[in-house]
Amino acid sequence: MKTELSIVAQFELLIEKERDTLIKRQSFQKLNEANNRHNHLIETGVIKKRGYTLRGIEDVHLYRRKI
Repeated sequence: MKTELSIVAQFELLIEKERDTLIKRQSFQKLNEANNRHNHLIETGVIKKRGYTLRGIEDVHLYRRKI
């Protein structure tokens, strides 16, 4: 009797196959290398992590200064 894979199992196999294909591409390797360099610079304190760094409205009162 033949057992068919569930849709989830088929999807997982497809993702794994595509991931292996992408890892072999030179563009992925260069992007991964750039990401590793960026993370290293963050760890050494040379740069800050990217992202949203603006103060929220609830913190504005902490930074008000009278002139």
